[in-house]
Amino acid sequence: MQPILPGILRPNGSYTALLPDEASAGRLWARQYCEDGANCAIGDCGSSDCWSHSSDNTTLFEFTLNADTFWYDISLVDAFTCGMTVVPEVEDSLRCKTIACPYESILGTSHQPPLCPKENLILGTMTAGQATTAPYCLSDCRLYGSDEYCCRGGTPQSCQPSSTWFKNVNACPHAYSYAFDDASSLWGCDVRDVNHISVRFNCP
Repeated sequence: MQPILPGILRPNGSYTALLPDEASAGRLWARQYCEDGANCAIGDCGSSDCWSHSSDNTTLFEFTLNADTFWYDISLVDAFTCGMTVVPEVEDSLRCKTIACPYESILGTSHQPPLCPKENLILGTMTAGQATTAPYCLSDCRLYGSDEYCCRGGTPQSCQPSSTWFKNVNACPHAYSYAFDDASSLWGCDVRDVNHISVRFNCP
């Protein structure tokens, strides 16, 4: 993993992060309800600088770069916290495409119920009339912590899909929902065609 300096995004804002030349893999996620970029209610890594740290219970963009291919995915293996859309510069094959995961389907709106089961849904909180955290949805692995749901010691043949509501056609059919979800959830672009990748957050 390589460090990328954090950026503070305002509504409809953007931030450009340059990958070091030696970058080979990394993760990107939204930290929400923070105090000066730290002590975040969602997506906290225990530091204002998340280099060598990661975060549990959050929607993740993950990438791996090798000599030929830029591999990428949206991971919900731990939780869903924030909508995300990943847009490659050039969509040139079946494995190099835009993937999206809207928050409205998983967490619901005032007009539609959430796909997230009641027992997995962590409700948002309010303090003095102000939101202090948004709702989010735990995966079965994160909620129950068992070998069965977390695929510990398992194989692609023995480990069965969990958190299947994430894969609903109206939610996140192209995102990782459990450890061995590569066949339907890992995407790759020819490195010669990728000068930049756009990662768009849509957080409740």
